[in-house]
Amino acid sequence: RAVFKLPIPVWFIMMQIIKQLKKWICEHAAYYPKYADDSYYDNSFKTALRQNQNIDIKVIISSTDATWTEEFALILRDHFTSVDKFKDSLHGSVNFFKQLQERYPNNVQIVYSKALPLAPYIIIDDLILIGHYAHAYTKAPQGLWMEIKHEKILEMCSKNLLEDRNYSDSLDQESQAISRYVEDFQYAFKVGEPIE
Repeated sequence: RAVFKLPIPVWFIMMQIIKQLKKWICEHAAYYPKYADDSYYDNSFKTALRQNQNIDIKVIISSTDATWTEEFALILRDHFTSVDKFKDSLHGSVNFFKQLQERYPNNVQIVYSKALPLAPYIIIDDLILIGHYAHAYTKAPQGLWMEIKHEKILEMCSKNLLEDRNYSDSLDQESQAISRYVEDFQYAFKVGEPIE
């Protein structure tokens, strides 16, 4: 059975589990300012990659020239009053992952994606951390994040991301509901443009 919890704060949870990666970390959260600002994340990712050469890190950076970018930027932060301000803020996130990719080119993939972001989420092995985008005065950083732990998430990632096929019909109802996040990531990543 799946375990549902509300982790607070989500970034503290991330700091605790990055070093314990077994296979996958799939990140679809628009942009990642704390990664660029906190050396702990850099050390955590590098530690995980040194300990396990089989880790795959896939990252989606939200497009800055999609039809929805201007509206989406204002949902993320109050100070993103123009697309240019959003673009400027993305530099730190992109540079963080590019530097990681340069050091571990076989393990790290980054794309810009024009797929409409439906929710911020991070898949880590058999765990998904899920937030919520909203047209609200309270912006994304103060929003709730839900933690879903399920034994089939790792298998879903392997089948959907490696075999690129739909196998959700073979899952029970609970697993099907959870697989939607894996399938959403698969789609957004697939239509994305690689960042070299």
